[in-house]
Amino acid sequence: MWRQSQRARERDRDERAGEDGRADAKPAFDPARLGLPTDASAVQRYLANRYRGVGEKTAERLIEAFGDRVFHVLHDSPDKVNGVLPRNRVAKLAEAWQDDFSRRSRAESKADRQATATARRTRLGRRRGSS
Repeated sequence: MWRQSQRARERDRDERAGEDGRADAKPAFDPARLGLPTDASAVQRYLANRYRGVGEKTAERLIEAFGDRVFHVLHDSPDKVNGVLPRNRVAKLAEAWQDDFSRRSRAESKADRQATATARRTRLGRRRGSS
């Protein structure tokens, strides 16, 4: 009996570890890392001014529905937007989000590669200089 309950606890712990931070788990989405605004009013202004087909009223409705987590919703569960906006607006918003996310992701990965290369050159320079 004890072994069964112990195994159940271990299985539960392993399942939680997979959700929380296992190496093969998908990293959490972070809008700030992509250079996106995180404050609700800034998100509203950003959407209204940067996304074609999204005006002040549409951005306001998104903020009312999701607060400062709009980018999280667009990234993780875009189907939730269907209940907030008309279908034609959802399509425009989804397209604008995909374009923005792709562009920012490429820029972020390029910056990461450059930082890694710079760090590698710095380490190599130290080794060569110390010999």
